[in-house]
Amino acid sequence: MRKLKLKWLLIIMIVVTSCERNASIEMDSYLSDSYNLTIDDGGIYIKRINDGKQNVNFSDLTQQNKKDKLYSINGKSSNHRINNSIGFINCFYGSPFEVIECLQNYVGNSEVVFNFNPQIPDNPESVVIDSDNNFIVSMALSGQLVKVTREGERTLFATLPIGQFIPGAFTGLMGALAIDSNDNIYVNVNASESSKRGVWKVSPNGNSELIGLLPMNAVPNGIVLVNDYLYIADSGFDGKIWRLNKFGGQPEVWADDPLLKLINLGIMTPGPNGIQFYNEEIYVSNPNQGLLLAISRNSDGTSGEIRIISDNVFLDDFAIDALGNVIGTTDPLNTIEKIYPDGSKEVLLNSVNPLDGPTAAIFGRYGLDRFNLYITNAAFPFFTDNFTPNLMKLELGIPGIIR
Repeated sequence: MRKLKLKWLLIIMIVVTSCERNASIEMDSYLSDSYNLTIDDGGIYIKRINDGKQNVNFSDLTQQNKKDKLYSINGKSSNHRINNSIGFINCFYGSPFEVIECLQNYVGNSEVVFNFNPQIPDNPESVVIDSDNNFIVSMALSGQLVKVTREGERTLFATLPIGQFIPGAFTGLMGALAIDSNDNIYVNVNASESSKRGVWKVSPNGNSELIGLLPMNAVPNGIVLVNDYLYIADSGFDGKIWRLNKFGGQPEVWADDPLLKLINLGIMTPGPNGIQFYNEEIYVSNPNQGLLLAISRNSDGTSGEIRIISDNVFLDDFAIDALGNVIGTTDPLNTIEKIYPDGSKEVLLNSVNPLDGPTAAIFGRYGLDRFNLYITNAAFPFFTDNFTPNLMKLELGIPGIIR
């Protein structure tokens, strides 16, 4: 079992925050025989039920007075008994140390929640979750954004002008997605026409506009929104990170470092690919060099020190959980990998599971769904023999940060 910084975790179990989320607070409380798991918009907290001994509170100290007990906010509080359908219920026994370590190591069931059509072609590249809890999925080779409800209903949301797909040329492709608190979606478009290549904004009504034009040698792939700025991973031969105001303008080079470049030109792997924000750093993968990197931000917004979190790791997109673990996809390697803050790693899913080109990962937004990792399987025709594009779910013991 993995050694944890238990003293730290006894002070702060899990705090999940989001710069872009300002929704009204709703709280759910889940009870086992020994512990109380509370989830609201501000965080996820575990408290030992009073058994005559001193309670152990894992909430953030700055919010401890507000989180010491169950309470109702605007009449929206609810209580649920943890039932056996929740896989990690067995973690809520024993000492607090054992609870945390069990949750850290827990990997539950995986299942397909929606199947796409390989004939359209459907090749789901990225996914975000809107405020109504719908999935918005980008289709890399068709330029379509589709909305999938929790009931399994699919509708076309928007179509972006990717142009003609040229294999090996990184053109005619749609990249990753980001979403803001108003459900505006930001999309990387590797259009075949120079006047359409860059970052597009799609409003909640499906209208789209180009907000940041990028050069033809740029390959915008991953994208993350931090406050009012979009950070874009450029997978091209001259790998770098761009920054763009979400209201539009001229993208600027934010980070340019040898660790972001393509150096292994003999293999068809991209440069900077997945990109996320955690603990005041921009995390980015560079599968061409086999690196997971973190870049600090200076007080004036410029890029600061770049450090290697882990090497010999091939990551496409990834999500980050509330303890700072990175859960990454590895298309076309058909694995889901977990990279710990110390750089060590393990495989959570492999080809035995229903993986078919996993390209993106995101945690759920609400309640216990925040313990579920959603994964897009693109099933690109040039990588797969199975042709089973889908959206799948994996239950984990540590919830994700909201993005």
